[in-house]
Amino acid sequence: MRPRTLAGRFLSIVVLGALLPLALVGLWLTRSAERSGIELLRGQLDHAADAIAATIEQRWTLREGELRLLASNTAAISVLRGDALAADERAYLQQTAMSLASSIPVFEYRDLGGGTRWRFERPRSTDSRSEVIVAQASVRAFDVELPVESDGKTIGTLRARVSVSSVLAPVIGQALIPGASLAIADTSGAALVNNGDSAGAPSPAVAPPVRIERVSRSVRGAPLRIIVAAPVAPYVQPFERAARSGLGVLMAVALIALLTSWFVTSRVTQSLEELSNAATAVAAGDLDRTVHEPLLERPRILSL
Repeated sequence: MRPRTLAGRFLSIVVLGALLPLALVGLWLTRSAERSGIELLRGQLDHAADAIAATIEQRWTLREGELRLLASNTAAISVLRGDALAADERAYLQQTAMSLASSIPVFEYRDLGGGTRWRFERPRSTDSRSEVIVAQASVRAFDVELPVESDGKTIGTLRARVSVSSVLAPVIGQALIPGASLAIADTSGAALVNNGDSAGAPSPAVAPPVRIERVSRSVRGAPLRIIVAAPVAPYVQPFERAARSGLGVLMAVALIALLTSWFVTSRVTQSLEELSNAATAVAAGDLDRTVHEPLLERPRILSL
């Protein structure tokens, strides 16, 4: 194996001392670009999820008051005790139920054995289109259960379905960042709202995998969970482009530094290598070995 030249040693020092750290810096830039994009996206998703959760909690406070009204009136207590409802109590239940039908379309009173004592369901319109709308609205609802008490004792429960639209503000989508989707699920994990579906999206068999970042929030007091999600690529790509640009500049500087180092070390070490080779030859007994030293005026031959 041919021994490494003096110029090669100098170049090795340059590569290990300068170019290798530059390569490590480039790798760090590439990795940190992805982390920066994801952190930016997650911060915006957290902000959107907090804003949506706060809005839902405010509207849920109204629905909770309506549910407590249904669970704590004297007519409900009479129903669960098995007492015959007076005309005014029956009228009160009907009127209250109809006034709350847009937010609580279905509710019933159940005794401690689980039997239904009284039930209300919002009447459906005779128009077929309206029936479809009402049916869809009843599906997009979540179940709530409250105890009904009398004299400090639980005598039954109120089971109600609360419309999802009654806790969603009309402008709730404005809190979402561009490209994000909102999903709302109940405590069982069943999806109640999901605006992330796209009818024109390619089928999963041919669509490339898309990395998604998600954040979730629980709604205080309500059996709901909010999930806000968005694709990572639009937020990571600008950082990656900047990192690639920086890495390209680093590589260009490294290449120029390597070529300059090679040129300079070749000129500097050429004479040193000739002297070293000549000294080795003289030490081996070759006393006629000569070394050519370049001068500004003319070449001169030195005899050793």
